[in-house]
Amino acid sequence: MAASAVSISSIEQTEMGPFMNLSILTCVIGTIIAVRLPVLPDLELLGWGLPVALLGVFYPRPRPLVALYLGLYFGLANLDASLTSRLPAEWAGQPMEVWGTVISLPEYRDRLVRFRFRIDHCQGCSKSLAVSLSLYGEQQIRAGERWRLVVRLNPPRGFVNPGLFDYQAWLLAQGIDATGYVLEGERLSDSLDAPHHQLRGWLRTRLQTAMPESQLDGLLLALSLGESGQITPSQWRILSATGTNHLLIISGLHVGLVAALCLALFSWLLRRLQYSRAWAFSLTFLVVTSYGSLAGLGLPVQRALIMLICASLLLMLRRHVTLLSLWCVALLLVSLINPLASLTTGSWLSFGAVFVLIYGFAGRTPQLGSVGVIDSLWAWLGSLLRSQWLVFFGMSPLLLYFVGQLAGLAFVANLVAIPLVSLVIVPLLLLALIAVPMSLELTALILRTAETVLHYLWLYLEAIADLGWVYYAADLSPGLLLLGFVGALVVIQPAGFLPRWPGLLLILPMMMNAVPRPLAPGEAEITVLDVGQGLSVVVRSNDGSVLYDAGPSFSDRFDAGEQIVTPYLRQQGVRMLEALILSHNDQDHAGGVRAVMANFSVTRSYFGEPPRPGTALSALGAQYASCGKARQWQQGGVSFSLLGVGGATPLSANNQSCLLLVEAAGFSVLLPGDIESETELALLDLTADQVLPRVDVLIAPHHGSLTSSHPAFLNRLKPSAVIVSAGYRNRFAHPHAQILARYKARSMQVFNTANDGAIIIRLGESLEIQRTRNAVRRIWYD
Repeated sequence: MAASAVSISSIEQTEMGPFMNLSILTCVIGTIIAVRLPVLPDLELLGWGLPVALLGVFYPRPRPLVALYLGLYFGLANLDASLTSRLPAEWAGQPMEVWGTVISLPEYRDRLVRFRFRIDHCQGCSKSLAVSLSLYGEQQIRAGERWRLVVRLNPPRGFVNPGLFDYQAWLLAQGIDATGYVLEGERLSDSLDAPHHQLRGWLRTRLQTAMPESQLDGLLLALSLGESGQITPSQWRILSATGTNHLLIISGLHVGLVAALCLALFSWLLRRLQYSRAWAFSLTFLVVTSYGSLAGLGLPVQRALIMLICASLLLMLRRHVTLLSLWCVALLLVSLINPLASLTTGSWLSFGAVFVLIYGFAGRTPQLGSVGVIDSLWAWLGSLLRSQWLVFFGMSPLLLYFVGQLAGLAFVANLVAIPLVSLVIVPLLLLALIAVPMSLELTALILRTAETVLHYLWLYLEAIADLGWVYYAADLSPGLLLLGFVGALVVIQPAGFLPRWPGLLLILPMMMNAVPRPLAPGEAEITVLDVGQGLSVVVRSNDGSVLYDAGPSFSDRFDAGEQIVTPYLRQQGVRMLEALILSHNDQDHAGGVRAVMANFSVTRSYFGEPPRPGTALSALGAQYASCGKARQWQQGGVSFSLLGVGGATPLSANNQSCLLLVEAAGFSVLLPGDIESETELALLDLTADQVLPRVDVLIAPHHGSLTSSHPAFLNRLKPSAVIVSAGYRNRFAHPHAQILARYKARSMQVFNTANDGAIIIRLGESLEIQRTRNAVRRIWYD
């Protein structure tokens, strides 16, 4: 989109034919395949083909296959280098004294600061490491500073749940070798490293000083400097529900706008001064590159800059090339700069949106300069309307596949938001950046004006988001996805080829895919989600779903209910919960309940202990019934039983946990929450065999704590498998080694979400237990 704003009309004929574009695309496909292989092949053996491949580059016919091979090899070599540079496993969790430099713009939130740090020296380090660190306290961190830190690091790690965001892959694509937190630190000196981030830090401080107090200050910073860390989760939800995520942070659209304004201004000035047009392109390049640096040089900005550079060079050299070829070159260069870019959703959405516009506008570029002002305005409005419906239909398959949702009113939201942001708010913020070194009073005046415009735009977006016209799709099969892509291409095709209505029919099956693999009556699917140190379990039958616990919520930056449980339920086609059971009040079990309740209606709800003030249940307690009394119900041929623990005298919070027994197809699974030995033994004393029977699968009580899993309890239940829900290298050392030995001594197979990701238990014709990390193999999971 950025390059298209420069001079589309002069780029008409091609000297890069379709065959060259095909070769470029196959090379990029090679890098994509490389990062999706389940295992890393022998690079030395694969490298034997390099001489033949390099020779084949000079022959047109085999060139696409040669490009595929070279892209595959290059991607695998880069991936191998990235994996090799990760923190050694033996250093994980150990305090380390390191020396290095802050290489990013630190993000502040309450008393927490996050930043990227390049470790230049540490005991045992043979090379530098790029790490992501958190620091709690009031300490100020600035980009470019050198520090001596004592840190505790872990290799890059993330939650692994079916079809959800892969944080570990994102870290790999960002070049992060380890994550951790600071125990203590000492500032040593300043340096000249990361100069653009140093400038961004200075500008941020000045802007925050001049900025009016507003709930929208995070959005203003995002539009000014590309810093999205100050945008709140509630604001992200509104942006997502209105399809305007791309607009309220610096993106390729903004880079294209700045390029168009600068090129027009410099061309006018230099024409009067009788300088050549090359100077206008050069000055535009300098300004836009500086603007991109201030924006942090994220992927959309990189893509726009590369397209702009290519277009400028070709125009200066009077070469003619199609926009599609420019798009291919930009895609290739980004893939060569970072072959792991395809691991990020933003990469697919960024290049996808530009392709949709190039394809949909083929042969329809308005010639604004050759008509009157009124006609130009109508042409611009027509292009705006066309671009919005093109992006809506053209991007729907990618959005449903990668994001799992489609904002139904994104078309309406962007029709207003794009002109306001592009033509009013962004120019005002550019003026504010220019005014910062000169006058804070002038900067404050400009920022107040921009905030006022953004305020009214935000009211408009909130009203659209409140309508709730967001479509959530279940996990898409490859066939439906391919059908959707073909349909989208038919719908957005340039006029005159085919009618558009067959494309709508092809898209329809993808849009109606609201339910995943159906379950037969009497079958159940139980998913123990990977939520870190906490618990959340989804039980599906063919007649609805039950949620047992909602996972942890430790801050507004991490809420398992919002970021894991809700997306998973939506992906599974869940629109309503038949039952919500919260075992007890602890944050690692009930922290995510607010997000779940905000996104799903619930037929009936139960809790194990009375709500405590200040906990997640405190505001919702009146809506719940206690599960201290035994209850039972049937749902889709699956039996659900709450085993009451009442009768035993005062119990601790953990020991008041709800006990849920799920029975289906002759198999049974027990979910005991955080009960400890006290309640385990009480259950044996107060109940008969038919109430606490032998089970096939046991969710480990209290995450495998030493205070639970009493031998007598295990001997009564006799499960063949135990599922532990725990965080990777958690500070409680769950599951305890003695408890694991206790399970092993009874021939119980142990699964752990920390090592296996989400664990799916299927109760049907047979008992099946699936590890997500094994089911969806990725090289970086090893």
